[in-house]
Amino acid sequence: MSESFACSDLPLPSLDIWGKEAFSCSPRLLILGIGNPDRQDDGLAWHLINRLATYWGHSKVLDIGETLPVNEGLTLCTDLQLRPEMAEDLATYTHVCFVDAHTGALPKEICWQTLQAGFQPSPLSHHLTPQSCLALAEALYGRSPAGFLLSVRGYEFGFSRQLSERTQRLLDSVVNPLLRWLTPFLQQG
Repeated sequence: MSESFACSDLPLPSLDIWGKEAFSCSPRLLILGIGNPDRQDDGLAWHLINRLATYWGHSKVLDIGETLPVNEGLTLCTDLQLRPEMAEDLATYTHVCFVDAHTGALPKEICWQTLQAGFQPSPLSHHLTPQSCLALAEALYGRSPAGFLLSVRGYEFGFSRQLSERTQRLLDSVVNPLLRWLTPFLQQG
Protein backbone atom coordinates (compact mmCIF):
# COMPACT_ATOMS: atom_id res chain seq x y z
CA MET A 1 0.00 0.00 0.00
CA SER A 2 1.32 3.45 -0.81
CA GLU A 3 1.05 6.56 1.28
CA SER A 4 0.25 9.94 -0.31
CA PHE A 5 1.29 13.41 0.80
CA ALA A 6 0.46 16.93 -0.31
CA CYS A 7 3.36 19.06 -1.60
CA SER A 8 3.54 21.06 1.62
CA ASP A 9 3.74 17.76 3.50
CA LEU A 10 6.64 16.24 1.55
CA PRO A 11 8.21 14.12 4.26
CA LEU A 12 11.67 15.02 5.42
CA PRO A 13 14.03 12.06 5.75
CA SER A 14 13.47 9.87 8.76
CA LEU A 15 13.84 6.17 9.41
CA ASP A 16 10.09 5.78 8.95
CA ILE A 17 10.02 7.20 5.43
CA TRP A 18 13.44 5.97 4.28
CA GLY A 19 13.23 2.46 5.70
CA LYS A 20 14.85 0.97 8.78
CA GLU A 21 18.24 0.32 7.19
CA ALA A 22 18.34 3.43 5.03
CA PHE A 23 21.47 4.98 6.45
CA SER A 24 23.26 1.91 7.81
CA CYS A 25 25.24 1.95 4.57
CA SER A 26 25.96 4.76 2.13
CA PRO A 27 22.59 5.66 0.65
CA ARG A 28 22.36 6.17 -3.10
CA LEU A 29 19.36 7.89 -4.65
CA LEU A 30 18.35 7.96 -8.29
CA ILE A 31 15.88 10.66 -9.29
CA LEU A 32 14.36 9.29 -12.49
CA GLY A 33 12.29 11.76 -14.48
CA ILE A 34 9.88 10.17 -16.94
CA GLY A 35 8.06 11.94 -19.78
CA ASN A 36 8.32 13.53 -23.18
CA PRO A 37 9.64 17.12 -23.07
CA ASP A 38 8.25 17.73 -26.58
CA ARG A 39 4.68 17.16 -25.34
CA GLN A 40 4.30 20.19 -23.07
CA ASP A 41 3.29 19.15 -19.51
CA ASP A 42 4.25 15.52 -20.13
CA GLY A 43 7.83 16.85 -19.99
CA LEU A 44 7.44 18.15 -16.42
CA ALA A 45 9.99 15.65 -15.06
CA TRP A 46 12.55 16.66 -17.69
CA HIS A 47 12.09 20.31 -16.65
CA LEU A 48 12.45 19.39 -12.96
CA ILE A 49 15.57 17.27 -13.51
CA ASN A 50 17.18 20.09 -15.49
CA ARG A 51 16.18 22.65 -12.86
CA LEU A 52 17.92 20.50 -10.20
CA ALA A 53 20.98 20.03 -12.42
CA THR A 54 21.24 23.80 -12.92
CA TYR A 55 20.80 24.38 -9.19
CA TRP A 56 23.84 22.17 -8.57
CA GLY A 57 25.96 23.99 -11.17
CA HIS A 58 25.52 21.80 -14.23
CA SER A 59 25.38 24.14 -17.23
CA LYS A 60 24.40 21.71 -20.01
CA VAL A 61 20.76 20.67 -20.47
CA LEU A 62 20.35 16.92 -19.90
CA ASP A 63 18.95 15.08 -22.91
CA ILE A 64 16.44 12.26 -22.64
CA GLY A 65 18.26 9.13 -21.50
CA GLU A 66 21.16 11.09 -20.03
CA THR A 67 22.39 10.54 -16.47
CA LEU A 68 24.12 13.08 -14.23
CA PRO A 69 25.87 11.94 -11.03
CA VAL A 70 25.56 14.95 -8.69
CA ASN A 71 27.75 13.28 -6.06
CA GLU A 72 28.33 9.79 -4.62
CA GLY A 73 24.84 9.69 -3.13
CA LEU A 74 22.66 11.32 -5.78
CA THR A 75 22.12 10.75 -9.50
CA LEU A 76 19.70 12.48 -11.87
CA CYS A 77 18.31 10.80 -14.99
CA THR A 78 15.64 11.47 -17.60
CA ASP A 79 13.87 9.10 -19.96
CA LEU A 80 10.75 8.96 -22.09
CA GLN A 81 9.28 5.94 -20.28
CA LEU A 82 10.13 3.12 -17.92
CA ARG A 83 11.64 0.05 -19.55
CA PRO A 84 12.28 -3.45 -18.15
CA GLU A 85 16.04 -3.13 -18.71
CA MET A 86 16.12 -0.27 -16.17
CA ALA A 87 15.71 -2.87 -13.40
CA GLU A 88 19.42 -3.70 -13.49
CA ASP A 89 20.40 -0.09 -12.80
CA LEU A 90 17.67 0.38 -10.19
CA ALA A 91 19.03 -2.56 -8.20
CA THR A 92 22.29 -0.64 -7.63
CA TYR A 93 20.52 2.15 -5.69
CA THR A 94 19.17 2.18 -2.15
CA HIS A 95 16.40 4.64 -3.12
CA VAL A 96 14.68 5.75 -6.30
CA CYS A 97 12.36 8.70 -6.77
CA PHE A 98 10.28 8.47 -9.93
CA VAL A 99 9.05 11.86 -11.19
CA ASP A 100 6.19 12.04 -13.65
CA ALA A 101 3.21 14.13 -14.70
CA HIS A 102 -0.35 12.91 -14.23
CA THR A 103 -3.52 13.90 -16.05
CA GLY A 104 -5.89 14.21 -13.11
CA ALA A 105 -6.32 10.56 -12.19
CA LEU A 106 -4.66 11.30 -8.84
CA PRO A 107 -6.62 13.30 -6.24
CA LYS A 108 -4.13 16.14 -5.70
CA GLU A 109 -2.22 18.39 -8.08
CA ILE A 110 1.03 17.28 -6.44
CA CYS A 111 1.19 13.74 -5.14
CA TRP A 112 3.99 12.09 -3.23
CA GLN A 113 3.73 8.34 -2.70
CA THR A 114 5.85 5.68 -1.13
CA LEU A 115 5.83 2.66 -3.43
CA GLN A 116 5.84 -1.07 -2.87
CA ALA A 117 7.40 -3.37 -5.44
CA GLY A 118 4.73 -5.38 -7.21
CA PHE A 119 3.77 -6.34 -10.73
CA GLN A 120 0.83 -4.40 -12.09
CA PRO A 121 -0.97 -5.28 -15.30
CA SER A 122 -1.32 -2.55 -17.88
CA PRO A 123 -3.88 -2.25 -20.67
CA LEU A 124 -1.11 -0.83 -22.87
CA SER A 125 1.78 -2.93 -24.11
CA HIS A 126 4.30 -0.09 -23.74
CA HIS A 127 3.41 0.95 -20.20
CA LEU A 128 5.46 -0.17 -17.18
CA THR A 129 4.62 1.18 -13.72
CA PRO A 130 7.24 2.21 -11.15
CA GLN A 131 5.98 -0.59 -8.87
CA SER A 132 6.53 -3.15 -11.65
CA CYS A 133 10.00 -1.75 -12.33
CA LEU A 134 10.86 -2.20 -8.64
CA ALA A 135 9.46 -5.75 -8.72
CA LEU A 136 11.64 -6.58 -11.74
CA ALA A 137 14.73 -5.35 -9.89
CA GLU A 138 13.82 -7.58 -6.93
CA ALA A 139 13.02 -10.63 -9.07
CA LEU A 140 16.03 -10.37 -11.39
CA TYR A 141 18.74 -8.94 -9.13
CA GLY A 142 17.61 -9.84 -5.61
CA ARG A 143 17.17 -6.28 -4.39
CA SER A 144 14.88 -3.38 -4.92
CA PRO A 145 15.47 0.20 -3.77
CA ALA A 146 12.99 2.03 -1.55
CA GLY A 147 10.64 3.62 -4.07
CA PHE A 148 8.89 6.97 -4.15
CA LEU A 149 6.75 8.70 -6.75
CA LEU A 150 6.48 12.45 -7.14
CA SER A 151 3.67 13.16 -9.59
CA VAL A 152 2.60 16.65 -10.67
CA ARG A 153 -0.61 17.49 -12.52
CA GLY A 154 -0.25 18.27 -16.20
CA TYR A 155 -2.92 20.29 -17.98
CA GLU A 156 -1.78 20.70 -21.59
CA PHE A 157 -0.11 18.07 -23.79
CA GLY A 158 0.40 19.81 -27.13
CA PHE A 159 3.58 19.82 -29.19
CA SER A 160 5.77 22.24 -27.25
CA ARG A 161 8.73 22.21 -24.88
CA GLN A 162 7.10 24.88 -22.75
CA LEU A 163 5.00 23.90 -19.73
CA SER A 164 1.50 25.29 -19.33
CA GLU A 165 1.25 28.16 -16.85
CA ARG A 166 -0.59 26.04 -14.25
CA THR A 167 1.92 23.18 -14.41
CA GLN A 168 4.85 25.63 -14.35
CA ARG A 169 3.49 27.08 -11.08
CA LEU A 170 3.19 23.58 -9.62
CA LEU A 171 6.76 22.78 -10.68
CA ASP A 172 7.98 26.00 -9.05
CA SER A 173 6.19 25.08 -5.81
CA VAL A 174 7.73 21.60 -5.55
CA VAL A 175 11.42 22.50 -6.02
CA ASN A 176 12.23 23.76 -2.50
CA PRO A 177 10.45 20.93 -0.62
CA LEU A 178 12.22 18.44 -2.88
CA LEU A 179 15.61 20.05 -2.21
CA ARG A 180 14.95 19.80 1.56
CA TRP A 181 14.02 16.14 1.12
CA LEU A 182 17.30 15.51 -0.73
CA THR A 183 19.51 16.97 2.02
CA PRO A 184 20.88 13.61 3.30
CA PHE A 185 22.01 12.64 -0.20
CA LEU A 186 23.59 16.02 -0.87
CA GLN A 187 25.74 15.66 2.25
CA GLN A 188 27.34 12.53 0.77
CA GLY A 189 30.05 14.22 -1.19
